[in-house]
Amino acid sequence: MQLRHRCATAAFLICAVAPAGARAQTPAAPPSAAVSPGLVAGACEVVVTLSRAPASDTYVQVAINNNPLGGVSAAGRTTVRVALKGPLAEGDAVRARASTAAAPAAEWSDPVQVAGSARPPDCQDRVAGSAGDSRDPLIVSGFVGFAFDNFAPGSVGGYEEVDGGVPSLHTRPVTGLDFEFRVIGSQDSTRQLWIYGEALYGVRSADIVCTRDESPDLPPVCGNNLAVDVTKRALYIMERATSMEAFLGARLELLTLQAGTSSPTKLYLDAQHGTMMLSGDVKYKNLSVEAHRAYRAHHVGAGLQVVDGAFQGSYLELGLGLTDLFNVPSRGPGAADRTLAYGTTGWGRLKVDAGLIFPMAVPFTQKVWNSGPRVFVEIFSDLDPRRRAPDSLQTFVGLDFDVHDLFKW
Repeated sequence: MQLRHRCATAAFLICAVAPAGARAQTPAAPPSAAVSPGLVAGACEVVVTLSRAPASDTYVQVAINNNPLGGVSAAGRTTVRVALKGPLAEGDAVRARASTAAAPAAEWSDPVQVAGSARPPDCQDRVAGSAGDSRDPLIVSGFVGFAFDNFAPGSVGGYEEVDGGVPSLHTRPVTGLDFEFRVIGSQDSTRQLWIYGEALYGVRSADIVCTRDESPDLPPVCGNNLAVDVTKRALYIMERATSMEAFLGARLELLTLQAGTSSPTKLYLDAQHGTMMLSGDVKYKNLSVEAHRAYRAHHVGAGLQVVDGAFQGSYLELGLGLTDLFNVPSRGPGAADRTLAYGTTGWGRLKVDAGLIFPMAVPFTQKVWNSGPRVFVEIFSDLDPRRRAPDSLQTFVGLDFDVHDLFKW
């Protein structure tokens, strides 16, 4: 926008006499796509034909029963084979379209119905679980969802207690980004070293007005359909965040359990450095906690993570760590020395983190698409075994997207 404005004012004459070839060209629309007929149940590949040779930045998407998969590069080809991680079923409707980075995606093609067949699936070994680690060396994803802090102190999300002693609703719309990068090892390696990180932003529900009496235009976070206006929802939360959590860690995977099954799992050790920031001064019962600062949240632990199959990415971790938020001196009447009231827990806090991830379209089945939105449910407990300080239990629910798909949704 700035460059266009300058062209219209400060340098009008130069722009007016510039040769036509130097002016911005309207990007060419992507070619139309069609699914090759003859699909039968058990097939694990979809062949897509394009109407003309595409540009180098063109990719092809396939949708199964209106659930889009990730893009596959066309790279100048008019015939593109899209591999699936699970077999097609009789009655599935398969569509395709082409997209480029510079132009809107083409319309979805007419559906091709999958016919019945008695033959075994082409990817039977994957379904049965002979496939092992299918993770890419770099995984970047975005997510939107909700955090429920009902079993956590008000200070965890920056909530204040309302008049009458009734606690406010401890709910936050959340969004964020995750990444994982394999530093040492490959898909075939038993031992692998990964670095990973996450940034999570949240807005207290009390700070969001979802009634048209207050505003004619509802914020994009109103409503529970997370798949609508994903980018707008994420930007809204980031711009108005009242809480922000970030961490960076290293994970050493030592051993593969249940190899050759539908859910091969890695046993790992990890160490994580994290921080939490809140907005405002939080008043909770007789405590007043200054929230305009960063609180440390570190831990070391061990866990299990599924590396292939329908529940790839699901995990269970147990660790010991430090959470500054429960060791911060408070101020105000009756709370002159919170440290004496709670004790200093230091590195003595027990942290239990469990996450379940599965495809949005076909959960709890053996059919796994290679991309598309995935549902996640996470329960995170931060406990003081000595019972000197508060415990915290948070639940996160939402959708996880490949970043490439997130901004094309």
